[in-house]
Amino acid sequence: MVQLIISIGKNYRIYNIVKAGQRDIKFGCRLPHKNIIKYPIYFADQDWKNPNLPKYKKNIERYKPEIATVLDYDENTTLDAVLFWAEEISEFVNKIIIIPKVSNTIDSIPQTINTKQVVLGYSVPSNYGSTNVNIQEFYGRPTHLLGGSIRKQIQMLENHLHKCPIVSIDNNYILFEANKFAKYWEYPTEKYPYGRSSHIDLLQNYTIPDEALSTNMNISAAKAMYVSCCNFYDYIKHTF
Repeated sequence: MVQLIISIGKNYRIYNIVKAGQRDIKFGCRLPHKNIIKYPIYFADQDWKNPNLPKYKKNIERYKPEIATVLDYDENTTLDAVLFWAEEISEFVNKIIIIPKVSNTIDSIPQTINTKQVVLGYSVPSNYGSTNVNIQEFYGRPTHLLGGSIRKQIQMLENHLHKCPIVSIDNNYILFEANKFAKYWEYPTEKYPYGRSSHIDLLQNYTIPDEALSTNMNISAAKAMYVSCCNFYDYIKHTF
């Protein structure tokens, strides 16, 4: 199964909401972070706008995530610099994500670093980031989908999973929709093949455990987060 990761930053309340669903959803966080993170970090993402290796490495050593990104491999960065980051954190993780953003460079990226598996990171187009590298260049290499909307992530899985071993995806779009609009994600239908967002007040006959609602977060937002995360996890599990 493709591993679903929900990126929640420092918000421990969201961790408790998602955890109440009793699904094997993992949690991600951008590092370094000045606050103490109170939940187990599975996926760490470095701040590509303000990269700081010493601080990042210190946080990686502290939290020891399963998988972590390094410096983006783009036109402003050499492969040697990217691999240096990977070497520096390799002791503290089990998998390293290298994000190629220059075409025809993937063959130069090693498959392991210090015995740790290298996973390629594909930046799903969004307002936050993207890549000019065609997903077909990733074929045959373990790949992680970085961000993007649920619709785009499902499209990527449907169109490319047969040739591109997508091992994991991270998502915080679910949280944005829930927190800002109190909307949850509904399963795909014939009319809405990638699902759709509906207001939580329209939800009927869905049991939400008390522990998901006792986090001092807006009740409507908490309900929407809980339902969306459960729905998206179940859909991925049974479809891909």
